[in-house]
Amino acid sequence: MEFINRTFELKELENAYKLSKKRLFPILITGSRRIGKTRLIEEFCKKKKFLYFFIYEGKGANSLLREFEKELKDKKIIDQYRTISSIEEFIEIIFSQCRGQVIVFDEAQYMRSIYKPFFSLMQRKIDENQDYPAMIIFLGSVVGLVKRVFEDLKSPLYGRMKQKISLNQLSYKAIRKMMYRLDYLDEEDYACFYCIFGGFPKYYVTMEDYNLQKNSLLSALEFLFFRENAPLKNEVVDMLRQEFGKGKSYYYDIIEAIATGKTKLNEIASYTGKHQTDITSFMKDLMDYYEIIKRETIITEDPKKSRISIYIIKSPLFRFWFKFVYPNLRYIESGKFDLVLDNIKKEINSYIGLGFEEICKQIIEEINGSYLVGKWWGYQRKDGKREEIEIDIVALNEKNKEVLFGECKWKEKINAENIVKELAEKSRHVNWNNEERKESYAVFAKSFSNKIDKFGGRKVYCYSIRDIEKIIKH
Repeated sequence: MEFINRTFELKELENAYKLSKKRLFPILITGSRRIGKTRLIEEFCKKKKFLYFFIYEGKGANSLLREFEKELKDKKIIDQYRTISSIEEFIEIIFSQCRGQVIVFDEAQYMRSIYKPFFSLMQRKIDENQDYPAMIIFLGSVVGLVKRVFEDLKSPLYGRMKQKISLNQLSYKAIRKMMYRLDYLDEEDYACFYCIFGGFPKYYVTMEDYNLQKNSLLSALEFLFFRENAPLKNEVVDMLRQEFGKGKSYYYDIIEAIATGKTKLNEIASYTGKHQTDITSFMKDLMDYYEIIKRETIITEDPKKSRISIYIIKSPLFRFWFKFVYPNLRYIESGKFDLVLDNIKKEINSYIGLGFEEICKQIIEEINGSYLVGKWWGYQRKDGKREEIEIDIVALNEKNKEVLFGECKWKEKINAENIVKELAEKSRHVNWNNEERKESYAVFAKSFSNKIDKFGGRKVYCYSIRDIEKIIKH
């Protein structure tokens, strides 16, 4: 599949490459597995002199050294008959015979367990060779290990990187292009697959590899996850095993709780059967160290008095796996895939509805990038009781005092007037520039039975899945 997007990252790398013509330029590129780090480097290194060293987890130092040696011979850096006797000698060659090259260490963090002195040796050479014209790129994907190697204050390479690039998920707009290359033409298909695989290009390439073009969502999921020898059957558990190691089931329980809709700390604690104080350190690890979940602070109706924090799984595939796979491992391991698939068929629409909100936020940013887009939670009194209320999207334009309130419904034949009526009632509880603000409303849905363009003198935008298609294509 052709390379798509990453324009900003390529520009950053090209700028660094120009600087490396005069002095040493070490750079770190991080990101989750399957995010496209290696593919980005392949694109960047086209028509450049480069050396590529892949660090295999669990490989011995001597075996790895032979592969490093082969790359140096293939690129004519050393003579075909030369034998490199040590990692120290290899590093010496890098800093003496590779001027003007781009030198890539992929999955660099694994050198910590293969040959621990590697990073100390690299530190010394980087410090001694600041005027050496070369670009050294370290790629890292096991988030916890990368932080230990490059960001820990005691790490040899701490502070030695001239630049760090963090690869994030591709946008919905970019993934649409990948889906189009897979012969999908319907916007609903684009949205559904994005809500499962998110902005991780590797999974769409996997679909191409297995010739799954034009397959329905459920058919593709069955092939990829729910059959014997399915290619992605162990994808998530393998990645988590690399991050967590063994014996960390409490992390799994927390992620499962969030995947099933328990997004507040008290709800997560209750789901796991623990007190809130017992899980706060694990929550911090999952956020700051492993970067698997994130916390969103949502301002309620009185920003000075009340804030709500909710927790979200960053990867849509992790959310899918913990929602439908992890709780059903006993059925999957015994080959009872039909039971799991039947459950997915029943719940897939409501599940996609949650991911649809993210698409809608991106659509608003596509229409007007000046909006700050988020969610809002608050409270209202109903029948004498304090009741929690939620608005899917609140988009603010601070400069113009504009606020757009939005609701997302992954359903057919929505009556927009009914939705906006409820939305207008909820919006009364949002305290933000109350006297000056200019309000409008937006409703996103698969389709509408009734669209409106005004309510209470305010503008209303109704976006069906077909309208979204037109906006993205524009």
